[in-house]
Amino acid sequence: MNNYFSLRVLAPLFTLAGIVPTSAIVVFIDGLENAIPADFVGVYFDIKNPLVIESPTGVVRPDNPDEYYIVSYSEPAAADWDFNFFLGGIGIAHNISANPYRDDPSDNISIIHALGIGESIDGTTATAMGALPLSTPGFGGSGVSNIQSHIGTDPGQFEAGVKSYLGFILDPGTADEKFGWMSVTFNENGTPGVIHGFAYSDEPIRVGAIPEPSTTLLALLGALIVFQRRR
Repeated sequence: MNNYFSLRVLAPLFTLAGIVPTSAIVVFIDGLENAIPADFVGVYFDIKNPLVIESPTGVVRPDNPDEYYIVSYSEPAAADWDFNFFLGGIGIAHNISANPYRDDPSDNISIIHALGIGESIDGTTATAMGALPLSTPGFGGSGVSNIQSHIGTDPGQFEAGVKSYLGFILDPGTADEKFGWMSVTFNENGTPGVIHGFAYSDEPIRVGAIPEPSTTLLALLGALIVFQRRR
């Protein structure tokens, strides 16, 4: 089942009512189940841009019109992707726009870490294993040519065939900075991996967290809708 919600839709209504929303979640999507092909091209994600979904043959499938992500099974323009997962997840590449949590924040090809549920994504707080985003955002990756793989059974690694989480900062250091996590299953036996879903927020977020509008905000929104109908 595919789930999606966004407070971006609610914000104008709150503003009209003179309400300042305190919950900052922008997007949560699950149930994607997008394959990570076991080839060198893989799949490209442009997380925040409007919907463009391509099948492995390049045919656009506009079957989820309310969702905000781009999936491409061919290499897009240089600025039009955040993450590239390939070889079933053995390889991860990231654009300058995406800054995942990794083993060494000074090394753009150090191992990207699997994070635990509840770990903080705020750009500055190290995870239990000491992972942090790059101190100077840039292109980078993990796996394939590295001596140590991000797939394995050691702490901080993605166990093959097991659903895990990576954390990231989008557009770090800009006015459009976002904090997010992605749920994935990587494989290293020649079979495809899977991208299950992701969430990102204007404010720091915890891995696996699915923030929702508070009860107070929902009550105020309901009151506003009733008020508008009675006008």
